[in-house]
Amino acid sequence: MQATLHSEALTDLEQSVATTQFDSANRMHALRLKRIMFYISQARAYEQQNWQYNRDDAVQRASNILRHHQMKTGQGSYVL
Repeated sequence: MQATLHSEALTDLEQSVATTQFDSANRMHALRLKRIMFYISQARAYEQQNWQYNRDDAVQRASNILRHHQMKTGQGSYVL
């Protein structure tokens, strides 16, 4: 049985999602979380197939949505 190894970017993204607050009563928050989780699951599937480019693209898309959510809710900061 092969152990599943996750890229550092994927692991960091999952940790960031876990520490970010989402209001389940807010429709936009729920939609953002759903899209983030979709892209994370896509990234995991791509990683199992050794499709690094697709994995990195999915991680980037999820990261962009998460960063947008953090900015809109005051949980993040701009990095120059």
